[in-house]
Amino acid sequence: GIQLTEEDYLLGNYPKELAAQSRDYVLKEKQHIKEKIKSEAFDVWWYYRF
Repeated sequence: GIQLTEEDYLLGNYPKELAAQSRDYVLKEKQHIKEKIKSEAFDVWWYYRF
């Protein structure tokens, strides 16, 4: 199985095999979520760019 410490979980440091499953699901089944994440990430980048 997959072992994950609480610290890694809270920091979002997931094992590659777990992260890949989530990424594939969002890309195939939940395109609107992907677009929202992309938009929010851009907004954060834009705000903190300087």
